[in-house]
Amino acid sequence: MGMFSRMNDIVQSNINAMLDKAEDPQKVICLIIQEMEETLVELRTISARNIAEQKQFTRKVARLQEDTKNWAHKAQLAIEHEKESLARAALVEKQQCLEEIDVLKQQLVISMKIY
Repeated sequence: MGMFSRMNDIVQSNINAMLDKAEDPQKVICLIIQEMEETLVELRTISARNIAEQKQFTRKVARLQEDTKNWAHKAQLAIEHEKESLARAALVEKQQCLEEIDVLKQQLVISMKIY
């Protein structure tokens, strides 16, 4: 049994030596560099997508905040003109805008944690 074990070790040793000789360090380095460049391109693409999503969320939140102000103003005008039903409708719209803002802010926090 010892003889087969020694022969196995010798054969594996010779195979490893042949593989080491066949391996060109320059080619290996070029392959590693190429893989790194591909990874860099992927990361840049992901980063650009994330930045675009963040800007989109920010614009939506800003638009909704402006809508909230407009609905509050409309509610105030309706109250001044004694139009209670219109004031209620405007406040409902304002509340919907505020809820949508909260949802978008939560999504933004979640998306920032993921990336």
